[in-house]
Parts: sequence; C-alpha cells; structure tokens
Amino acid sequence: MLTRKILCYCLMACLLGFGSLVSANAPYASILAYTQGQNMQPTMNMLAVLNIINLTPWEIHVGDPTNKTDIMKGFSGPQIPNTPTAVNSFWLKGVTGADDSSGGGNKASGSSGFAFHSVQIGLSNPNNSWVQSSANNNKNYNSNSIDLTSKANGSSQNPYQKYAAHTAYFSLPIVINSTTGQQNAKTAALNFMVTGSEGFATPSAMSVGKYSYMAAYALSFGDGTNNYGWSTNNTNIPATMGAPPYSSTQKVTQLLTIQAAGSQSGWTPTSITAGSLSKPAYLNTAALMYPNFSNLSGVGVVQGINYDLVALLQSGDYANCSLIFMAVPHGAITPGQ
Repeated sequence: MLTRKILCYCLMACLLGFGSLVSANAPYASILAYTQGQNMQPTMNMLAVLNIINLTPWEIHVGDPTNKTDIMKGFSGPQIPNTPTAVNSFWLKGVTGADDSSGGGNKASGSSGFAFHSVQIGLSNPNNSWVQSSANNNKNYNSNSIDLTSKANGSSQNPYQKYAAHTAYFSLPIVINSTTGQQNAKTAALNFMVTGSEGFATPSAMSVGKYSYMAAYALSFGDGTNNYGWSTNNTNIPATMGAPPYSSTQKVTQLLTIQAAGSQSGWTPTSITAGSLSKPAYLNTAALMYPNFSNLSGVGVVQGINYDLVALLQSGDYANCSLIFMAVPHGAITPGQ
C-alpha cells in the first residue's frame, strides 16, 4: 500500500542533491511509473509505451540540440513494430490554429487542421531499471545519467546516504514554443527526468550482521518549498547479510518527473496533483502549469482569450505512460497545492 506523507525536509534535501541540472527551488511534478513488490510481482503495472502529445498551438522541442542522438538510452526500448531504434532529438508541431508559432503564418481551414501531434516511444522492460548507475555489464547505461547510489554521509548529498541497489536518473531538456530547442524570451523550458532503481530503499538498522532496510521516499510534487511524497513498504528489502545487497535482492522502482527550467521560470504546480491517488491502482497524475503563456509567447488559439500552458504526466495500471501538453483557458485550472 502506498502511504501519502508530507516530507518537506526530506524532499527538499533530496532535491539539493540533483546538482546543476535541477534546482531545489524549481517547481516539479512526479509520478510512479512502475514498482515491484512482494515475490517480485509488480504492484504497479504499466504498458511499455511513452506518449508525448502536443495539444497546444506551440511547437515543442524534445532533447538537447547540441547532443541530438540516442537521447533516451536505457529508457527507450523496442519501438513499434518491435524494432530497437534510438530516439533522437525531435520537435512536435503545434496544433494548426489561429496563429503558427513556427512563423509560417498558416491558419487552419477545413480538413487542414490537426487535433494534436504526438509520438509514441517504446520503453525498455520495466522489470529492469531503466537508468543504470554504472556501465558494468549494463546495456541500459546512459553516460548522461547521474549516480545516486553511493553518496557518502556528510557530503552535500547526504540525504541519499547509500541506496540499497543501483539508483540513477537522467534529465532531458524540453523547450516549448521552439523548433530548434533554443531558449529565448518567448519560450518555456522544463526537464523531463527518469529515475530508476533496483532497490529504492536505504539501510535502517543492523543486527548480528544482518541489515534491515526502509523504503526511500519518492518524489511526488511540490514547489521547492511545500513538498509532498509517498513511500511504500512493497519496495522494502528483507533483512539481508551485508550492505548494500546489490545482487541479492532486486525490487525495481521507476519514476517520471518534470521540473521547471530557466532562470525566470513561470511554472507552478497545479491542483491537478492534489487528486493523485494514494494507491495508483489505475491512474496517477501530476502536472505543472505556466499561467498566461499565450501572452509570453504571443501565440494563442482564439483571439481575446488568454491560455495557460499545462504539462501533465500520467501513468497507471495497464496504461501507457504519457507526457501531455495542453493549452487551457486561463483560470480553468487553479495553481498551487
């Protein structure tokens, strides 16, 4: 069972360890994509596809324009129709509407418009950690990943202590209102992060040579000041000789996170996340919102109506993972917790 807990200190401290890619003050939203429980059975099932869907009038660029190739190594897997393919940087055109943020000046007429633009990315087997913390015999190792496994006590990253097994994450930039991935005064940016662990737990006690473990707290959503999260005993590792048991026990947990980027970010968590399920038997969601992004970008949908930009993460039992971008009339969704 997943138990909701308020983790102001723990999650603030965790965010401090993400380094230069992630600021402790940057708003973020996170979901559980997959986790194993007792007897290696999943307590959270998912279909191994990530949908990235653009329901906005703004172009969206995914990936670092200076490092365009194989941007999701380890995370991406068999593509449709089951042919392994690297995912390179790409952009999704905005919905054809009253304006065209790519500068073409075209307007929708008749059948020329599209309801949305999207991509489907096949994912690696979720039973194996999508992000590996070392290159040793790991096909999923991503050289851009950040190792969280063995941060020493007393360091600036001491909240991590020593995770029980390989724990790592990678961060992928996304820029809205851009076809090139470059940021400017009319764009919004965020980082899409994937965290994977083969044992998302920390040593809690030792007796007669046996270590006991407690569930490590997972990110949920917050604004850098008010942070919330959950932990689950399903990821606990039984008392085991030696610390940490890298090979003796494996209980994979996968998390997806979006976090605001840019020095003058206007992103804020939204009240959508307040309804996140304590036990995501079917669906769990989390979202960030950029209020009045149509004003910043100069591009809207219907003249005279201001639009907020919403980035929504979604996953659940027997469902695809999704990252959905929406243009929502201003005021339709409440910012804050």
